[in-house]
Amino acid sequence: MDKQERITKAKEKVEHQDAKYSDLVELADAYFDNGNWEEAIETYDQCIAITSEDSYVWHRMGYIFEIYKRDYVRALLYYKTSTELDKNAYTSWNNMGFIQETQFDNLETALSYYKKSLEINPNYEIALINLGVLYNTYNEGEECIDCFQRVLKVNDKNAKAWHNIGIAYGKYHKDNEKAFECVKKAVELDENYIDGWNTLGIIYKHIYHEEEKAQECFEKVDQLKNN
Repeated sequence: MDKQERITKAKEKVEHQDAKYSDLVELADAYFDNGNWEEAIETYDQCIAITSEDSYVWHRMGYIFEIYKRDYVRALLYYKTSTELDKNAYTSWNNMGFIQETQFDNLETALSYYKKSLEINPNYEIALINLGVLYNTYNEGEECIDCFQRVLKVNDKNAKAWHNIGIAYGKYHKDNEKAFECVKKAVELDENYIDGWNTLGIIYKHIYHEEEKAQECFEKVDQLKNN
């Protein structure tokens, strides 16, 4: 079933006289997954009008206002509501941390939210990566590396983890060979990973002084950005 067909079927269910609350959530989710943000907001609002106690719906609203509306204050409010309704809403804790870090520069608050997310789900890869990046900001090398190692124990195909642990090995352990191997692994796993190609180009240029290979990496970056 394609995304548009899913929306059509969900609308048919909602319009039926025996429609349930879950049918309305499914319609909102179908709009959400298809990137029909305004329709998703309207439908999630209808869900909230029926019951304001659904943590999941508040989380989805938070995501829309974070990513689409870029209204970070309201996004935080919606994520916060999600966590108040469900203390185990670890994705909402993580997303609040990311907003606090990247939009308001509240690093200590972000740190506490990432840790809260990981208390609930110690293997949540996104929070582990966010926490590792934040530890790097604090120049706490071993804590930073530990986060990325934990990701790779859960999922050794996580390109972001390979990329970031490579940077950390170079920065904190001065191990350029290991850094190169990890970053190269990242772009092998995800050939469209712009940051990975850029870092690989920097390594070729400034560590190995291989200008031709560096240029190939930077050209790959430009190509991906223009697609």
